[in-house]
Amino acid sequence: MRGRRVSAPKSAATSPIAGSPAERAWFVTAVVLYLGFAWLIGGDAWSRDPTRFAAVNVTEFERLDDGRFAEKSLLEADHRFVVWLAGRNAWTWLHRPGSMFDAEPCHPAKRTLARGEPGFTLGLLGIPVWIVSGEPVFTFNFVAWLIFAIAPLAMFWLVWSWTGVPAAALLAGLVYGFAYTKIGDPIHPYGYDTAWGVLALVFARRMIEAGRWRDTLALVVCCGLQIGSSFYPLLAVSMLALPFGLWLVAGAELDRRRWLQVGLVAASILLISLLAFWPFLDLQAAGEFEARLRRHLQWTDLAPAADGWPGFPGFMLLALAAVGLLIGKPAKGRDPRWVLLAGSLAALALALSYRLYTALAGIVPGLGIVRNPVGLALTVQLGLCILAGYGVAGILRRLPSGRANLVGAGLVAMTGFELLFPGLLGLAPRPEYAAFEMKPRAETIAFYAELEAAGNDGPLLEIPMPQRNMRRMTEAVLMSAWHHRKTSACYNSYLPDELKRVEQLTADLSKPGALAELRRLGFTTLVVHHDSEGSRGYARSIEAYARGAGRRWLRKLATSPDLTAYQIRAPDAANRS
Repeated sequence: MRGRRVSAPKSAATSPIAGSPAERAWFVTAVVLYLGFAWLIGGDAWSRDPTRFAAVNVTEFERLDDGRFAEKSLLEADHRFVVWLAGRNAWTWLHRPGSMFDAEPCHPAKRTLARGEPGFTLGLLGIPVWIVSGEPVFTFNFVAWLIFAIAPLAMFWLVWSWTGVPAAALLAGLVYGFAYTKIGDPIHPYGYDTAWGVLALVFARRMIEAGRWRDTLALVVCCGLQIGSSFYPLLAVSMLALPFGLWLVAGAELDRRRWLQVGLVAASILLISLLAFWPFLDLQAAGEFEARLRRHLQWTDLAPAADGWPGFPGFMLLALAAVGLLIGKPAKGRDPRWVLLAGSLAALALALSYRLYTALAGIVPGLGIVRNPVGLALTVQLGLCILAGYGVAGILRRLPSGRANLVGAGLVAMTGFELLFPGLLGLAPRPEYAAFEMKPRAETIAFYAELEAAGNDGPLLEIPMPQRNMRRMTEAVLMSAWHHRKTSACYNSYLPDELKRVEQLTADLSKPGALAELRRLGFTTLVVHHDSEGSRGYARSIEAYARGAGRRWLRKLATSPDLTAYQIRAPDAANRS
């Protein structure tokens, strides 16, 4: 006897995760497998205090130690900025959501959040842990871990729903969740967060096939979270979601209810996009975003190599995706393989071709300010993972159940080996994480708390704060996630012109009218940083000025080993002194 063959898939409208005991066992297996991989990658970084430390790709940092200090400093600065972004946005969603774009850094510029990645989804996901802890670093870690965990499970659900073969789903989730493009950059968790798009594909198909309103609502939520994640994964997901959505609607006989659901989803996406992107488009139209050189993919980026950009998708992923195109036709339901392939190839063409991308940027508003079309490689990875799931399903359906289980386990093991030990196959080494201390010193937090307790509020003028000192600038930006006050410290993708004016005024505060002009710009408090030998000399000069000619403008409020605060008095009050 040949034995029982692997069963045909259920309808895509069903949910295999919450089903029979056997189905739940597969789900538990997936969770255990993915957690095991996460622990192997995270290592010691996961065991450190999550309120103080955040994970970095130590492999990347060690590579940048080879004389490339500027790039390493940029990564560290980015890390502080993203930790600030997660904590700040969680707090802002809770306390003043209407001021989301009016971020604290770069005062007196307006809508400063629109000068880089907005991180809406980071903040939304961080709300529960912010309510419990009020800790920005812990909020970032929670969100980063959540994004890390959702990705493989989202792909697991999609492939199981579409193929009905749990072993295929297990492998697809593994290679999707733990590819280098997913785990190589823990500093920017939003930059590769395509999992909401994966879930959107699941709910879109369920909505069309079953017509349930709960699937419609879930689809709107997933689309909103994907829009709020980052420009790069949104663009990558859109290259698959748009052709898939058209294919889904065009091939179905829709009744009135389903047309209403489709219309509601389309209207919701349009409304959320307008709310999320209008400030960016407004600043772009005002000429605030200077042109920058865009980084495109090169064919060499996609080749298997032990060094350079780790863009090679992987031997197992390519082989199984090819098998999926050849024999992965679904046993039931419509076949999405070719529309997924078409979307992936279109994204690859845009990532490789400067001219093609530039032409599209002339049509799609805002696309021109995206600095790294190389991120469209995420589309290819997403499409290949789904096709690989179809490939595994196609193989296993042709085998008796006993042999299919062994072959499925073997394929998962081979894929896991490639992900864990890519260096043995001549590929870029697997990233290893280390803990990087993020939280400011307790004395610094207490210093700003003392100012608040004394009734001091309003924007902070922080000096010396040269733009080239990214460490000090981003430490001050991160600190604003604790005190929530406007600050002259500024760091983002595109810097406002107002920053130059503030730097000119702070170059010599003793110049006539400098402090008066800064007060008119809204600054109420001068914070002098003296945490290095050079800045301590600067602090002594400010102290002497405040005791002498500048005493009518500056009144000392508080001091600590690294900081001193002065009230910047209003012009009328200064003249009366």
